[in-house]
Amino acid sequence: KQEDKINIVDPAGTGIIYDKFYRFEGYQIYQMKNATAGVTDLDDQSLARQVAQCDIKNGVSRMVNFNFDEVLGFSVPIEKVKGEDKGIKHSFRITEDMFASGDRKLVNNKTYYYIAVAYAYNNYKTFDPTDPQLLDGQKKPYLRSTKNADGSTVKAFVVIPHHVEPE
Repeated sequence: KQEDKINIVDPAGTGIIYDKFYRFEGYQIYQMKNATAGVTDLDDQSLARQVAQCDIKNGVSRMVNFNFDEVLGFSVPIEKVKGEDKGIKHSFRITEDMFASGDRKLVNNKTYYYIAVAYAYNNYKTFDPTDPQLLDGQKKPYLRSTKNADGSTVKAFVVIPHHVEPE
């Protein structure tokens, strides 16, 4: 987009344009195993499981970061988002316990923990470790937030489902 051109830079005067800013792309919601699991545990499947995701409707749906593996000597792809590209939602219906074995229905009066995090996107140039012309591309187009809008650290929400008929 033309309005985004104000943020691109050519640091070495090479004619190669780099966009140094990540822009909001969407949200991911995770169920946490317990009260001690936090935002630093979101990539650990034994402590956090994604239950919902939404993103801006803009043609970006899948985000893959490449992390350099010292043992292999190669950049390894890690899928970070497999998005819907259907727009931002503000309400989610969660009916399953992602950590339950057997019946996964939520249990009344049981405590559950959820974390919602925003993530951003920047892909100024596609990276491909197999193409010499694309080795200078964006290796990490996905960036997860660890802070809330007010600057505080993202914390889990406590959720306790219960029957509301008596209320």
